Order: sequence, then C-alpha cells, then structure tokens
Amino acid sequence: MCDMDRNRRRLLAGLAISPLLLSSCSSESDGSDDPDPVNPAPTPRIAITGAGCYQPGYAGAQAGNFGCGILPSFGNPMIDGPWQQEIQIQSQFYSGVMAQVYPMDECTPANMNALATPDGIILMGRYMANDIIQRTGTNLPIAGVLAHEWAHRAQFTFGWMVRTEPTARRTELEADMWSGLYMGIAKSWTGPLMQSYFQTLMNMGDFNFNNPGHHGTPNQRYAAGATGITLAYQLTQTGTRLGYEQIHGLFLNEITRITTTVQKMSDKSLAQELEAETDKLDMQTQIIARRMDTDWIRGIAIGKRRLDEMTRMPEVPLAERMNLAPY
Repeated sequence: MCDMDRNRRRLLAGLAISPLLLSSCSSESDGSDDPDPVNPAPTPRIAITGAGCYQPGYAGAQAGNFGCGILPSFGNPMIDGPWQQEIQIQSQFYSGVMAQVYPMDECTPANMNALATPDGIILMGRYMANDIIQRTGTNLPIAGVLAHEWAHRAQFTFGWMVRTEPTARRTELEADMWSGLYMGIAKSWTGPLMQSYFQTLMNMGDFNFNNPGHHGTPNQRYAAGATGITLAYQLTQTGTRLGYEQIHGLFLNEITRITTTVQKMSDKSLAQELEAETDKLDMQTQIIARRMDTDWIRGIAIGKRRLDEMTRMPEVPLAERMNLAPY
C-alpha cells in the first residue's frame, strides 16, 4: 500500500469520529446521480462531520452518513490546474491555521458541499466545484469558497465556534467576511470582478430564519463578503496588519450591522450602539473600523446599495499585500 493510500485511510477513519454535525449547503439540484468517469466505483459511504453548513446547537441531532470518500482530483482541468497553487497561497494567508485540503466525492449532486473539520481537514466537494464552474463560467469563486472553509478552520483553532446559538448565521457570515478579506488582499479583486463569487454566495443564501442551519439571507451574505473587501481596502491603503483576534472582534460588530433589521432598530440607534462597541476595540482596530465604508455595508444588507459600486483597490504588489495577512 502506498503512503498516499495509507494517509487517506487514516484521514477517512478520523473523519468518521469528528464531533460536529454537517448539513448540506447545496443549492437546487435535480438529484441525479452523475457517474464519475475518474472514479466510477465510489468508496463505501462514511460519516463526515464538521463545519461548512454547520449547525451550532444541534450536534448529533440528525446524525447520518455523508460522503463517498476522498478523491485524487476533481476530474476537471479548469479546477485541478490552479487548485494546488491556491492551497499554497491560502496556507500563507491563514498562517498558523493548519489545514489539510482534499477533493471529496459527495456521492450525488444533491449533497454538494464543502466543509472543514475540527481536526484540521478541509474538503471541497467535486459536485460543488463543478457546479460553481457551470454557474459562473469561471473558477474564481472556488478560491472564495475555499477561503470560507479555511475561515471555519480559524474558528475552530481560536475557539470562536459558538454551539449554543439558535442558527449557524453568525458562524457562516463571519466565514464569508474572512473569504472577502482574503480575496481583497490576495487577489486584489474589486466589486465588479468579484461579482460571480458573491452571486454564488447569494445563491446559497436562504430566508428560512427558524431553520438551525440558516446561513443568512442572500443580501446579508453579500454584505458579509463586502465587509471583508472593505477591510482589505483599508488594510492595503494604510499598510496596517491586524491579528486574528482583532479582525474577529471587528467582524462581530459588522455582523450586528448586517443582521439587525430596520423593524428592530433604526439606523441611527444601530449606529450609536455599534459606535459604543467599536470603542471597546483596541486603538489600532478602532482606527481601521472607523475608516471602513459601513454605510455601504449596511446598504447592501438591506438591499439599497450594490457591490459593484466598489471599482478599485489600492495598487500594491502581491508580496506587499500578503504581508498584511493576519497574524
């Protein structure tokens, strides 16, 4: 048995006992079982649990099998070509947040997903990756989805996962923010260029507010990604580097801005409340937070502003931008 096979067997055995529950975050599908020309005979189904469509307060409540094994590739040159390079870039950006990244067979299109586990694994489903290509005509959003899952690894690493909340919304919106931050810094993508990625986020959004797996409405996820881009803009423009905990604190404030409805609180009252919360951040983070275009973020969340209003990022070489990655 080769080393790769041994590693895969150990990985699959570890995934089967991971403690958190995953629920599918697929968009609509015809449910057909598309045969895989690369792996025509799927491996036995195993239980895969973790964070992707993570249900914080419902670990084990709907335990079941998910996944048909780890794959050597996605079987699509448009994905496989840049995949390993993307992993290297993201491992540099998320320095200190360890992850082993693998393609995964979700068994059927109805189960398409990507997820992260508490023990350091990120799995990108082949059906999800190929669905992104078909929907957008580009592999650009796949980098954002991977950054979203790596953000879940950061949440596990730093103890940010809150399992007592009624839905997964805070967890997922923060991961969207981290993915926007990554794409702004590492890719220097602006609003129009990132449209296909955020459209993908919106397609994954839902309005099922009482569902434990609720991720946020499409506009909330749009605004969460925009929050990351706005932060990337300010960090790049000022040459500021923030730590993981500093960014986490800033993002929590912005989640409140995004998710507070007009019916619950007026914009003026909300701004006053968030200003008081910003005062609790350290001075370096306060300066950056107050430079961010929070009116734009709020406007996107309530459907009054557009992502493509942001048309430029500071022109800074990639090596310098990557020096602004969190520490």
